[in-house]
Amino acid sequence: MAPAEATIGDKLAILPKVFAALGAALTQLALYPIYGDSKDTGAFRWALYGTFRSLLASLTPVQEAVAFPKTVTVYRSIAKAQKFDPVVEKTPGGVEVCWFGSKTADKLVLYFHGGGYAISASDGHIKWLSSLQKDLSAAGKSVAIAVPAYTLSSTAPYPQQLKEAVEVTNWLLNDQGRKSSDIVLSGDSAGGNLTLALISHILHPHPQIPTKISLSSPFAGTALISPWCKFSGDASFVRNFSTDYIANATGDRWGKQFLGGAPHDQYNYPLSADVTWWSGIERVTAGLLVNGGSNEVLIDSIEATAKTLKQAWQGTETLILPGAHEGMIMDVTLGYTGKAEATKAIESWILKQWSS
Repeated sequence: MAPAEATIGDKLAILPKVFAALGAALTQLALYPIYGDSKDTGAFRWALYGTFRSLLASLTPVQEAVAFPKTVTVYRSIAKAQKFDPVVEKTPGGVEVCWFGSKTADKLVLYFHGGGYAISASDGHIKWLSSLQKDLSAAGKSVAIAVPAYTLSSTAPYPQQLKEAVEVTNWLLNDQGRKSSDIVLSGDSAGGNLTLALISHILHPHPQIPTKISLSSPFAGTALISPWCKFSGDASFVRNFSTDYIANATGDRWGKQFLGGAPHDQYNYPLSADVTWWSGIERVTAGLLVNGGSNEVLIDSIEATAKTLKQAWQGTETLILPGAHEGMIMDVTLGYTGKAEATKAIESWILKQWSS
């Protein structure tokens, strides 16, 4: 079911929310000398995080569709600005897939974008992925990145997104002739949630998704960036409130919209999966990296999930660096030009997986 079309009233109602968000930024900035110096965030980030936190917490699903253009629209816009030819393909089931780099590249990153399942890939996502593809290729590999524009939760709730992830994966393996050993799975935030759900489906086929995935060999690796393992309620939502841009209320709303009334399970709520659930994960992926920011609101559930994965398989690596939720992508959104330490580490890890 498609979300309702935004009315003029819906659009006009965004304006006071924008002004309120700017007010939140000024308040945040005023508090920076008192609370911010010890967090290594920087005054600019500190203020802008207050803006995003206020805005994301206040928008309705209809207004989110106005404020955040569709993934394919953003992708085509960045392609035009960066002067590369946009390539968008549709799977037999109609899932649009955006490509960075040549489709015939030897290696592939299958990347699921974040946004709480509620909003499309951002300008920062697309720019970061474009740079990631170029930098991985510059390191001596022929690399492409494929980004599915999966259905958002305002249109269809869980498990639609997992169904589409399964379809895209099988399309790459079977129709496109890709070898799983040449593919690295990755995703940030909700995309990390979806990546773990995909692994869960391979280990334990979802009862509502009849299509299975058969692997002749494990994927080259899986890189999870600030994965959404628990929707809200962590102590870190309080502890890191001012150093991140997602409020507990936003996570709670997005989580309920995504579930659509469905209960928590190991596919949609990775924190609930125990060690036995992940038994055999080494047959699905040859490496597993869990990345998070020490100042992000999701860090408690990220570390708890990483601990369970590590207990299930010693090949799991955890990388916690200073910063907010998917901070390296947010930095691109805010206009920072230097390469973040997390980006360097993720690039190095991916290249290592392909060289193993």
